[in-house]
Amino acid sequence: AASDVYKRQDQAAYEEMLADVAERAADRPKDGELNFFLARTYQSLGRYDESLVILKGLLSTFPNDAGLQSAYAEALFISNNRRMTAEVRQAVDQALAMNPHDISMLEVRGVAAIAEGRRGDAVDWFKKALTMGVSGQRADMLRRAIASLDPETEAEMNGRSLTVQVSAGDEVSAPEGAAVFVYAKAVAGPPAPLAVQRLMEDTHRRWLKASG
Repeated sequence: AASDVYKRQDQAAYEEMLADVAERAADRPKDGELNFFLARTYQSLGRYDESLVILKGLLSTFPNDAGLQSAYAEALFISNNRRMTAEVRQAVDQALAMNPHDISMLEVRGVAAIAEGRRGDAVDWFKKALTMGVSGQRADMLRRAIASLDPETEAEMNGRSLTVQVSAGDEVSAPEGAAVFVYAKAVAGPPAPLAVQRLMEDTHRRWLKASG
C-alpha cells in the first residue's frame, strides 16, 4: 500500500537524520546540547543503553546539572526493567538531592514502590509529585494512579477499558495468593502509570480503566 511505502521512506529518512546527528555528536563530544539531544532521541526510541553511555559521559563533564542527572536516572531505571536497584536508587537519590521538586524522579519512586508492593509509599510519592505544580494530562494521570492505589480515594473512572489476562510462566514460582501489580503506561509519557491494578495469583481477568 502507498501508506506503507511512505512509512518506510519516513523511517529511512529519520534513521539517516539520526545517523548524521550521531556522527556530528561523536565529532563534538563537548557539545552538551547536541549530545543531550541525541541521548533523549535514543531514549524515545527505546535505545536506553546507547542513551546511558552518552548521558554518563555528559555527567562527567557537567556533574552539577540537575536535569542531566534526572535524565540519566530515568534512563537507568527504565533500562533495569523499572526496578529500583542499588545503582538506580543512588542515581535517583542524587537527582532528588539536586532538585527535590523533580516530578519525574518522584514518579519513578512511586512506580518502583508499586513494583515492590508498597502501595502506600507509591501513593505518597505520587501525591508529593502533585504538589509540585504539575498540571494538565500529567496531573490527571497521577490522580488516576492514586485513585487506583488508594482504597479510600478510589472512584469509578470513565474512559477506555483494557482487559488484561495475566498468567505465570512455567519458570515462575509464585505462592498461592501472591499478588501481582499490573500497570498501564503511556508509551511516550512520563513514568507515572495511567492505571494500576492489584491482581491475586488465582485471578485470570480484571479490568484496568484509563481515560484516553
